[in-house]
Amino acid sequence: MRAMLQTAVGSPDTARMADGPNDNTRTLQLEMPRGEGGACLVQIRGPHLGHRIPLADGEHKLGRSSTCHIVVPTEGVSRQHCVIKVEGARVTIEDVGSKNGTWVNGDRLARGDCVRLANGAVLHLGDASFKFVGAGDAEASYHEAVYRMLTEDALTQVKNRRFLADVLEREVAREHRGSSGLALLLVDVDEFKRINDESGHVFGDYVLREIAALIARSTRRTDCLARYGGDEFAIVLTETSRAGAEIFGERLRGQVEHMRFELDGKTRPVTVSIGVAHWASDIGTPEAFLNAADVALYAAKAAGRNRVAS
Repeated sequence: MRAMLQTAVGSPDTARMADGPNDNTRTLQLEMPRGEGGACLVQIRGPHLGHRIPLADGEHKLGRSSTCHIVVPTEGVSRQHCVIKVEGARVTIEDVGSKNGTWVNGDRLARGDCVRLANGAVLHLGDASFKFVGAGDAEASYHEAVYRMLTEDALTQVKNRRFLADVLEREVAREHRGSSGLALLLVDVDEFKRINDESGHVFGDYVLREIAALIARSTRRTDCLARYGGDEFAIVLTETSRAGAEIFGERLRGQVEHMRFELDGKTRPVTVSIGVAHWASDIGTPEAFLNAADVALYAAKAAGRNRVAS
């Protein structure tokens, strides 16, 4: 299970930045294919309740290990737990020697058994449960709508903090397996309380929506944009160098500074401060990664706001 969203500040070409990737680098597994109706798993019990995991043709290893295609980090799940194989309309599951077993509709699979999954089958792996939804089933669209409600911020229509946590968990696990360049930016609207106090909360909401829309237009499909706090956004950039992340942040800062924010006859300048963190093995955890970006953001604020710091 992995995930991401949207292209770099300015034009699609700037998405590549310094040592940046092309737009077609990869599709991450928490990303929601629109209207494709492919087979998927929907988590119905566990810490990632509501996640819809597309199942493309091929083999999908499930387990607690970060080397698995679908990481299930819950109690009772073995490092290498089971394998789901998709061959067109035929989808099978096989236990690969898990300690607590793989259960399908209440029946435990014997090691080595390869069982075909019927539409609606319920899988149990330790403390996690998934429902299998076959290709073409209209129920997949329902789960997609529910998932969007659970993972999108209502005001700005970008991803929320819950989705961000999942993205960071998956991408950090990927970096532990082999670094490809991962950056995290925290974007904070400068003096947002003053904006609300002087221009009203409606204007403040407008500012947040406009900045969110700008960032969404400026990030690649394989990146992640999420509303992190009241006036704060987080951007996860995959396969990006430190220099590329800093260039991205500076371009974004400059674009916000030169935007015209006008609503109901009210106009005011708005700026942002941006903290940039680039993944290194000594960071260790998603929480530490967020803290590194937060420290950089504090430095940008302390330097006088309307700054990028790393």
